[in-house]
Amino acid sequence: MNILFVSSECYPLIKTGGLADVVGALPLAFDPSITNTTVFLPGFPDVLKNIKNTQKIAEFTDLAGGKSSLVKGTSSTGLNVIVMIAPHLFDLEGNPYVDMQGHDRAGNHIRYAAFSKAASDLSIGKLADLYTFDCVHAHDWQAGLTFAYLEAENLPKGPKRILTIHNLAFQGLFPKEIFAQLRLPSSMFSSNQLEYWGQVSYLKAGVVFSDHVTTVSPTYAAEIKTEELGMGFGGLLNAIKDRVSGITNGIDQGIWDPESDPQITASYSAQSLAGKALCKKALQEKMGLTRSVKKPLFCVISRLTTQKGLDLVLKAIPHLLKNGAQIAILGSGDHDLEHRYLEAADKYKGSVSTYIGYNEVLAHQVQAGADFILIPSRFEPCGLTQLCAMRYGTIPVVTRVGGLNDTVIDCNESALKLGLGTGIHLNDVTENALIESLDRSLGLFHSKKLTNKIRKNGMKQDLSWKSPAQAYNDLYSL
Repeated sequence: MNILFVSSECYPLIKTGGLADVVGALPLAFDPSITNTTVFLPGFPDVLKNIKNTQKIAEFTDLAGGKSSLVKGTSSTGLNVIVMIAPHLFDLEGNPYVDMQGHDRAGNHIRYAAFSKAASDLSIGKLADLYTFDCVHAHDWQAGLTFAYLEAENLPKGPKRILTIHNLAFQGLFPKEIFAQLRLPSSMFSSNQLEYWGQVSYLKAGVVFSDHVTTVSPTYAAEIKTEELGMGFGGLLNAIKDRVSGITNGIDQGIWDPESDPQITASYSAQSLAGKALCKKALQEKMGLTRSVKKPLFCVISRLTTQKGLDLVLKAIPHLLKNGAQIAILGSGDHDLEHRYLEAADKYKGSVSTYIGYNEVLAHQVQAGADFILIPSRFEPCGLTQLCAMRYGTIPVVTRVGGLNDTVIDCNESALKLGLGTGIHLNDVTENALIESLDRSLGLFHSKKLTNKIRKNGMKQDLSWKSPAQAYNDLYSL
């Protein structure tokens, strides 16, 4: 089978979040003798800098007002990629979706429409006749219109269409006035197709014209079919519930491996945890925290948003410090939360450290050096940081939502008797529930034997892409 992934991100070429990790790792988990995968990407500067072995395969003179071309190449990890080079659309430094002020970039509607149109044409051999695909696997709203353009071709038999929703909160909504620019049949601007409360929704196009919709965990697949957590899509997704399913993400266990990670101070494993203490001391020194293995070290590696519950973590910092703990924050997001975390670091020097931005090397070092990772999300499609944390023996403190619920086993009394606990669950997304879970964490930390048992439970989990890749392969084959 030839599969075309259509995505705006792919690690290690370009990354703003978990989407890139999934698109970068899942194709490599397939058996290449059965499933041949190509990733189609926009030609953002970071992509063009990092792609290797390039060869032009197509050229077109007018797509959304400018010249464009397609080049094939490979990533440093061996992924086969095709990149759409269109400087008038993608010559953007920084975040591919928002500007420096955090506002949606002007022209996003035409940028991702052109990308989706090119993906549609590529998938059926209209742009490069050597390339045709059995299945198109589109990811999130940026690729959602791909299926609308395929539908408009009226083919007797086209490629199978799979849409993965990584986060339903991002729906690709634009004013109805832009519809004419999409060059789609006027009949598609209707309530049962692209129209969404008087706007155009690119994600809805992907849902309506897909053969199957996946999300990144079974619990999230159930949640988004409800009015409460469906974010306006609950009715639509429930109406097609037989073709909506959840497949839990994995991680690349070769990249996230404390036994061989060259970016951390000392190696360690479930059989020998000694190196983790050295990683903790190194992280404390690097982030300006008081060096002490006896102080519980909590961390956050996340977008700084209220969705992630990080407003609650701010309120809980005094309680942590009163109990002798430290906290290291790595992330960016809402400017108000960024400012408040920087203020906390300034106020509590030696106990709170904040790094605004994303740094892949530092993320590995924080995972290796911390004792606990805080993920009190209000909703969480899957989450990858808790998977990486467990791989590094860092205990996740999570809410019972989405993929957090599916991947972290609460170390309650029953689970501990069975030797199954891997983390701590919050009972609710409130300040009091977070404080209660922090107290459980602090109590756990002071029992080294029990802490190490839970660390090892997490480290022994199969968090690879093997099982998810098989589930996707089965879906492609239906």
